[in-house]
Order: sequence, then C-alpha cells, then structure tokens
Amino acid sequence: MTKDRKLDPADYYRSPADVLADDTLSQADKIDVLTNWANDIRLLQVAEEENMPGAAPDLAAALEAVEQALLSLGHDDAD
Repeated sequence: MTKDRKLDPADYYRSPADVLADDTLSQADKIDVLTNWANDIRLLQVAEEENMPGAAPDLAAALEAVEQALLSLGHDDAD
C-alpha cells in the first residue's frame, strides 16, 4: 500500500465504502486509512469552527460515514 493513500485518503477514495471495497488493502490498512480520514475531517471541522476558509460542507455527514465504515471493520474510532 502506498503511504499516500494512508496520508491523504480523500485524494484516492470517493467514499469510505471505496476503502472497504479495496481488495488491495488489509483490514489493518483499511482501519489506518479510515482513521486518518476521520482525523482529517476533524481538523477541517476545527478550521470551519474558527471561520477559516477551505473547510468542506457537510463535514458531520462525512465523519459519520467514515465512523460507520470503521465500525463495520470492528473498530471503534474512539479506541
């Protein structure tokens, strides 16, 4: 797995479901990708709250989708 997919998942995947469907990733890799994606979304939410430009709309829904994908892998993002 390329390091880039782990570091910038939104650049490589259209949705968390695409990560789950990627047969080239192990379960651990999928968890890493999704966890990084969730962290990226949280950073964007903080930026949005601080009225910084560049934050994408509907971040709460995006975060929910990533968290649900993690749960489907048996990983609670709160862990």
